[in-house]
Amino acid sequence: MTKLNSIRDSFLAQLEAELRGEIENISHYIDRVIGADLPEPETVDETPPVNNVYDEIARERERAHIKHVAAGKSVETRDFYDPEWLPILTEEIGEVARALCDNESVEHLRDELIQVAAMAAAWADSCSRFIDDSKELNV
Repeated sequence: MTKLNSIRDSFLAQLEAELRGEIENISHYIDRVIGADLPEPETVDETPPVNNVYDEIARERERAHIKHVAAGKSVETRDFYDPEWLPILTEEIGEVARALCDNESVEHLRDELIQVAAMAAAWADSCSRFIDDSKELNV
């Protein structure tokens, strides 16, 4: 666990440094192009924008369903207690670990995290279906 934490911490420190450098470069560029004397823009809504990550998760679920439905392996129809849930989710988490260990791009890491979230959401939805069915049957 310590090595994984060390890898994660190193990755995050490197990412933070790179982002800080990029922000400084952009700031200097803007200052040169449009001048530094412009007033700060007014902030109307301080809620950070959603980067459509939830839409991407939904699209990943749909993509995985289309890919696996013909072989009868779509997770969208599995019961929450299906023994295949854990291996499916673990495999996706393993791909995140692999991306970190192989120093893949942050874009690749994000893609893998979207796949983890899609499978976790599918499993949670399966649980919700069971809960809803149980309420209807007064179980």
